[in-house]
Amino acid sequence: ILAAGDIAILGFQSDNPDKFAFIALTNILGGTEIKFTDNGWTDDNNLSSNEGTLTWIVPSEGINKGTIITVTSDGTNWTVTQGTISSSGSPAFATAGDQIIVYQGSSSSPTLIYAFSSSPWLTTGEISSKTSYLPTGLTNGTTAHCFASKYNNGYYTNEKIIEINVFLIIIKYEDLN
Repeated sequence: ILAAGDIAILGFQSDNPDKFAFIALTNILGGTEIKFTDNGWTDDNNLSSNEGTLTWIVPSEGINKGTIITVTSDGTNWTVTQGTISSSGSPAFATAGDQIIVYQGSSSSPTLIYAFSSSPWLTTGEISSKTSYLPTGLTNGTTAHCFASKYNNGYYTNEKIIEINVFLIIIKYEDLN
């Protein structure tokens, strides 16, 4: 089981093709299942269930800390650069805003690992398929990140250095639009 901050989203693309990249910030054993969902986090501390979830299975040889994985959709199927991936529901990134919440376990009782939003986290009101609250137990700026305003595509550059599990990652969102 992974802990909060063991994975970080490095890049996000909602313009076709949908794509994201993440980095392992710890060694991950082969066969480990990790879920990535575009379902939002509600104001009553639950994942919504109106979108979709990708389940990634780490390759049998495992993943070393520092490995970057890219996940891409062709509009129908999702592919991954290492391991295998399957989908349930309809995961797809909206250009008007979306999120990726990384977790293990069930959606009704998730172990939260990381969260990313292509627009600011909500602080009041109802979520939509394009918005989310910051998931409970994650901290914006370390185990979660969001764009300051809505962007379709972005990636990390070198504005802020954060130490996570004795592995340095350089973080700043850069708009690709």
